[in-house]
Amino acid sequence: MKTIEIIREIVSNLSDEEFELINRAENDYWELDTRVSRNGYKRLVYHLTKAGLTVNEWWAWVDD
Repeated sequence: MKTIEIIREIVSNLSDEEFELINRAENDYWELDTRVSRNGYKRLVYHLTKAGLTVNEWWAWVDD
C-alpha cells in the first residue's frame, strides 16, 4: 500500500473528468439497489486501477 502522501499526489493529479467518474462510481457503490451497487463497485475498481490506486488506498484518502 502506498503512503498517504503518494495517494494524495495521485488524486491531485487526476483530471476533473477522471475524479468525477470515480466519485459517480463510489456513489453508485453506496446505492441500496444490489445491481447498481455491484456495478458501481466494478466501475470504482476499474477507474481506480487506471489511476494506479486500489480501493483500500482510495478509502484511506477519503478518511484522511
